[in-house]
Amino acid sequence: MANIFSALQDIVFLSQQDLERKICLQKNISITFRGKLDPYTSLSAQIVSMKQVHGIDVLSADAPNFKTNECGDALYTCRSSLPIAVRTADCIPILLFSQNVVMAIHAGWRGLCAGIIKESVKKVNLTVSSVSELTAVIGPTLCAKHFEVGTDVVSAFFSDGLTLSKEERYFCLSRGVGDKFHLDLSLAASLELVRLGLKPAHILVSTDCTYCEKSTWYSYRRDKTAEHANYSIIERVL
Repeated sequence: MANIFSALQDIVFLSQQDLERKICLQKNISITFRGKLDPYTSLSAQIVSMKQVHGIDVLSADAPNFKTNECGDALYTCRSSLPIAVRTADCIPILLFSQNVVMAIHAGWRGLCAGIIKESVKKVNLTVSSVSELTAVIGPTLCAKHFEVGTDVVSAFFSDGLTLSKEERYFCLSRGVGDKFHLDLSLAASLELVRLGLKPAHILVSTDCTYCEKSTWYSYRRDKTAEHANYSIIERVL
């Protein structure tokens, strides 16, 4: 437990407004979060995305045969002036970057438990000298209060897809009513990134909840419709 508290002291939890102020200071990196958009027509044609399937496939937007309808849940590029994006409702949007690479990750609970963060860091590690060079920005997602899950999700959370210790996994869970639990997605993703080698101080986490912040973010759990989506966009700029 001491390691958990040590990491939490350095992970940067910020309101969305403060988070966006902080990431504006990043040199050569542009990050944008846009909420409650039409999922089919709102993005510029210049923004590259993929067909998200709640899996663990990591795609390179630089690959000569890459197509925007390709199935995957993480996308990266080493090119400048090529914005990439993930679409979320209540899942976790994670943006990774260093001086020479940017990556956008879509991590729903299925992908999180199956290892999408681990696979993403493994792939992007090929482009950097050390994982510790990476910075991660975790965008708005469901808070633990509004992410009530059953024993099926809890069982998946204790699978081998995550590198978290048993103590870290228990730390991310709290008891709900009856056989229900509440899972803190942002906390789980943050601790997983630390386990994979990122420095806690290089992990910036939005405290906005997609369910609570109705005027700003779309939430499928709240709205029960797929009319809108939230977008997280990252780009290397010259």
